[in-house]
Amino acid sequence: MPEAADHPAKPPRTWRPAALWTAGILLALGLAWFVGAVAVPVWQVRSAFGDEAYSVDGAITRLGGPEAAARKLTTYTRMPGLLAPHRSEALVVLIACLKSGASSAVEPLCRALADPDPAIRSRIAWELGYIRAAATPTLPALVNLLGDSDWNVRYAAVLALGYIGPAAAPAVPAIAQALHDSVPEMRYRAAISLAGIGPAAAMATPDLAEALGDPDASVREYSAQALAAIGPAAAPAVPALTKALSDGSEEVRAAAAQALKEIRAEAGK
Repeated sequence: MPEAADHPAKPPRTWRPAALWTAGILLALGLAWFVGAVAVPVWQVRSAFGDEAYSVDGAITRLGGPEAAARKLTTYTRMPGLLAPHRSEALVVLIACLKSGASSAVEPLCRALADPDPAIRSRIAWELGYIRAAATPTLPALVNLLGDSDWNVRYAAVLALGYIGPAAAPAVPAIAQALHDSVPEMRYRAAISLAGIGPAAAMATPDLAEALGDPDASVREYSAQALAAIGPAAAPAVPALTKALSDGSEEVRAAAAQALKEIRAEAGK
């Protein structure tokens, strides 16, 4: 038989080693990113809370200052519960970072205000109130909570908005709606918060005037106080305040008289 013709040799498959090499590099880079961006910050945060005697300021210092701490805590609060056992404490430290001007703290705190757990929503809203005007960047998220199904969450949110003060003026229409809440505590807390915002809450005057007829005496009293805090811009409420001078509650009568005095004195009457 004739010998088979020689076939040309196949070129070596160089793409396989190259592909494996590329995959190895990508895997190494991905692992390095995970360690640097996730594992290390999570470990650092857990270490900062490892000591039972830790303090908020101490945790911020250990994590590299407010801005660096906020970034690391943001990563930590995104972890599942088993990997982030100190999530509640981390959120409180984030509030302290925000107070110090760390803009990176805004996103995780707004996310916490939308947490499925109402206990977390109410606690974070309540804690934000303590930093007052520094909580202004979270204003939209706090306003959203005024429609929450849990009245404890609504109460914490309206309280925080009042503590923020004049900077919370954009929230006045939503707070004014809270004067019509089904829970009396919410209604009088809304009036107190409007008083905290002061003259910038003038657009709530019609709602406050209506609240002077609320069945709850505390709501009537604090509404009158809010009108006093608004000052001359609350002049449209004078008829309702005059009527409140005959209220059955001594506290309401006194608050109405003071409001009329403030409105007329500041208006030069």
